Amino acid sequence: MLILICLMMGCAPSNHVYVKPHYQDQPFSISNVLIMIEYLEIKDDIKGLWNFSEGRNLFQQDQLYATAQLMLEQKGYGVAAMHLKTSGLIIDRSFAVEHYIGDKQQGVISPPYIVRSYNLDESQIQGLEMLLAELNRPLSPAMVDLRSYVKNNYKQQMSAIDLDDNMAILIIQVYRPRVSVFANVGVMVSLSSSGSHGSYVGVGGHNQSPISVAYLLHKGTGDVIWSNKTTLITEKNRDKFFTELPFNAEQ
Repeated sequence: MLILICLMMGCAPSNHVYVKPHYQDQPFSISNVLIMIEYLEIKDDIKGLWNFSEGRNLFQQDQLYATAQLMLEQKGYGVAAMHLKTSGLIIDRSFAVEHYIGDKQQGVISPPYIVRSYNLDESQIQGLEMLLAELNRPLSPAMVDLRSYVKNNYKQQMSAIDLDDNMAILIIQVYRPRVSVFANVGVMVSLSSSGSHGSYVGVGGHNQSPISVAYLLHKGTGDVIWSNKTTLITEKNRDKFFTELPFNAEQ
């Protein structure tokens, strides 16, 4: 029973690291990095809608941002004086949740549940939303081969984001369902219906494991410089998670 619970809750981590080949030899360098955090933690309620704690999600967004800032600085990157912190930015807009502040229910809200930005205008936020949606777009086997062929490039999406070409964007995306092992429902992060800016993450199904994914992308070229995936980024595993993040080519 304990093993079953562990598997259901995603206790065993799995890492999938990508580093752009010959990154240190590339003709570009990175001036600074914009950090984008998409963190969503929801708790199942067998009596009705999923529960969303505003305070907990805000806290975890800030913790992840601090982790990202620390890891970038250790690798020689400057951190841009702008950021985006969200919860449910590309979640299917029909997925309503019960909104809690502390122990008090505030009502029912629909995605996105939180959008906090600093020094970004609406068009830049929309551009980052489209980039995140594209990173999460489901791929057919043929498209997986094509994505590999073009070497993980998102130049088309980058062209819609008004930022300096010598910048980079670090996206950290965490989905953390908190599911009772006695509940008859589950949650699965998957891509489903499309919205005004592209594909959106749908919630439903049976996979109850948390997932954390990170991407470092160069603005000018659209190249993915580094990416990694695990179940959950924590203080205990963050150094290992970011170990293969390459040093800034300027250093």
